[in-house]
Amino acid sequence: MLQYFETLSAVAEAGSISRAAETLHISQPAVTRQIKAMEQELGAVLLTRTSHGVALTPVGRQVLVHAKQALAAVAACRRVAAESSPGGPARLSVAAGSMLTQFVISPVMAAFKAARPELRVTLQTGHYQECLDRLNSYEVDLALISTPMIPSGLKAKPIFTDPVVMVMPPGSPLAAAPNLGLADLEGMALLVLPRAAGLRQQLTRILADAGINCQLTEHPSVETIKTMVALDMGVTLLPRSAVVGEVALGRLAAVPLRDWPDHGRPVLAVTRSEGTLPEPVSAFLKALRDRYGTGV
Repeated sequence: MLQYFETLSAVAEAGSISRAAETLHISQPAVTRQIKAMEQELGAVLLTRTSHGVALTPVGRQVLVHAKQALAAVAACRRVAAESSPGGPARLSVAAGSMLTQFVISPVMAAFKAARPELRVTLQTGHYQECLDRLNSYEVDLALISTPMIPSGLKAKPIFTDPVVMVMPPGSPLAAAPNLGLADLEGMALLVLPRAAGLRQQLTRILADAGINCQLTEHPSVETIKTMVALDMGVTLLPRSAVVGEVALGRLAAVPLRDWPDHGRPVLAVTRSEGTLPEPVSAFLKALRDRYGTGV
């Protein structure tokens, strides 16, 4: 069946029996026979002819998802076997959100790499769904995210909390407040990240639940938002880790937000549900906890 999975994946990617045959280095009739055998075994039609070649049927698209997961699992098994053999490579591969990567994880990752030179350590950055997809496809061993929307097949554990603060210019009257609440945002010009960002989605949901209306202005990155706030173009809500440097230098002011749910953004360690946690993953999570305790 694994050979059938490889063939289906190649055909789906190529959109053509002939191009898939070239990729797999087998004949076109052999590709056709394998697809037909797979359809017969499953009792479903997986491919349909089009004017440009072939395309997956709705059932074929669903089967392909599981086929790719099976191929990824086999690749992961082979990797684990290779890494456990004497002299075999050992690795730690982590996917994390961009803000976590930039402001929280990078210094811990650098120290971890220096302390564990025998490991091949990599860090991939993306929004939360990309991180979860990479974990599901066995591209990475661990995903670190701040969005508590975890699909089935994965498990998540909070490791520390990054408080959310309201960020404004140092001379703003708001900067003198000991703390602020969501109600204080009513009618404000609020600078926000693009819609795909986990923080933006969380903020939109929280404001809607609280019945608060703001003037949202979208900017592409945290750095752009911080620059605009410093120029008094609005305020923003960010994890404290993202502004601690600017606050220390007096370039920005930050005030705790007392009624943000869960007192901030929990940083979650997400792993696959099956199997045991690899030692490098456990060691890296311990390094994060040693650095940050319960909060950034």
